[in-house]
Amino acid sequence: MRYRIGIDSGGTFTDIMVAEEDGKIHSLKVPSTPRDPSLSFLEGVRRALEELGAGPEQVEAVLHGTTVATNALLESKFPAIGLVVIRGFREILEIARQTVPGEWGSIYVWVKPPRVAPLEREPEAVQLDVIRGLVSPESARQDYGVSLRPEGWEIAREETLRLREEIRQARGRLKVIDRGEGFQQLLREGRVSLTTSDEG
Repeated sequence: MRYRIGIDSGGTFTDIMVAEEDGKIHSLKVPSTPRDPSLSFLEGVRRALEELGAGPEQVEAVLHGTTVATNALLESKFPAIGLVVIRGFREILEIARQTVPGEWGSIYVWVKPPRVAPLEREPEAVQLDVIRGLVSPESARQDYGVSLRPEGWEIAREETLRLREEIRQARGRLKVIDRGEGFQQLLREGRVSLTTSDEG
């Protein structure tokens, strides 16, 4: 007998459905494990196979859907993140596809929630704060990892990248996600949205 397993995780419970070859469906729930969703995923598969008296070698497919990232966005429970984009695209999360919720999609009555990656941490924003006298060049280097050339306060790109790598090393293990080349089937704002919410 071969089985196909479908798993939906992200809510209070992780739902497991198992389809037999003849179309018969079995279902069960296990408590979700928010700190590590993989634990409830594995426990659900283990229990499903145990109840059926089946082994892993009899599973021909496992399909998984999750609302973990969606729930984190809705509840604003993401840790602090950084977003690096090319010049001219810093507002890509706000602009997206220019659509907003509501019957008429009015940009005048709908207020967007705070962005996941605050703009004030971008090199260009730090540069403006230095020019305005709100942040010292030393603070820009030490606190934001942005190096500026005194002549005109232009951003020293290579030095900034080096500084940020030093900060990343000093702060311990930080997850770095590069989606510049991947997910070409998604439009640009889709890739950025996916990247900023990936295991946030």
